[in-house]
Amino acid sequence: MAHKRCSCPDPSSCAHLWWLDRVVAGQRYHFPVNDLFSSSSSSRFLSRGTAEDLEQSFVAKKRSGPTTPFHFFDLSRTYRQQYLDIHRPTAHADTNRLREWEKRLPRTQLETVHVEALLADHYKHVSPATRNRHRDLLSGMFRWAESQGHVTPIHTIGKREKEFHRTRRLALDEEQRLFSVLPQDLQHLVIAALDTGLRRGALLSLTDKHVLNKMFLVPAQHNKQRRSQRVPLTERVQKLVVGKSGTLFAWDRRAWDRGRNAANIDDFRFHDLRREFASRLLENRVPLPTIQRLLGHHSITMTMRYLHTTDMDIAFREAIQTLE
Repeated sequence: MAHKRCSCPDPSSCAHLWWLDRVVAGQRYHFPVNDLFSSSSSSRFLSRGTAEDLEQSFVAKKRSGPTTPFHFFDLSRTYRQQYLDIHRPTAHADTNRLREWEKRLPRTQLETVHVEALLADHYKHVSPATRNRHRDLLSGMFRWAESQGHVTPIHTIGKREKEFHRTRRLALDEEQRLFSVLPQDLQHLVIAALDTGLRRGALLSLTDKHVLNKMFLVPAQHNKQRRSQRVPLTERVQKLVVGKSGTLFAWDRRAWDRGRNAANIDDFRFHDLRREFASRLLENRVPLPTIQRLLGHHSITMTMRYLHTTDMDIAFREAIQTLE
């Protein structure tokens, strides 16, 4: 928006210049808006409305340049190569999502992409959180494209849906049944997840070189937050990794599914082990900030999403009892 640098009480009536300072089509522009006014006799006395009209006209002209890549497939591929691969090399999920969209919209013109209609057709059976991930990804891609000077249908992306967070816990008897049917490699992976709270991808990336002073040292490139993390090891995890060389853990999707079915455990995902880790820490009166650091969360709000409602009830009750 056009602005003035002066401290006059009424900028609209003073003789100082209006300034433009914004990024258009990937290029930064910083100059007096008055320079765009054709009449030299009154160029120093522009009203705010006139200055804003001149700014909008200038921006529209700059954005009316080349609009290639013209098709969704071209834009998506360019975005992956010039942004995701460089700035978010570990965002494999986003890369796969874009490839799904490329298959559905190979030669679709950008002006005719209706994201919400496509989400309703192809992603109606997934969770609201998954649809929100697609919205965030495409919205970010369109913003990037706009900064590069391409016309995009960003207005077709609707609001984020309300997400329903999982609260599934793993009971002790379920844990025993699961261990009784899982192969040894998967047992070790589950134990590590329960005792460290690390994500499956981070655990599978660990080697013997990432074990030091009874701790896991997770490199930034293998962590979702893209920052390194240190996690102390329990005794049973130490016994699993001591003497091992190379990759510490292995994953087998079919063996996991067979084990869940054999143990008669419904509606349980591997990632729920991370929530179980946080909930058990809270049950043992570990402070929330400590749980946050162990999970590697940037904010306490994300940590609260992982905790079970009944666990928080216990913590609240104990907090009130300290006043008695």
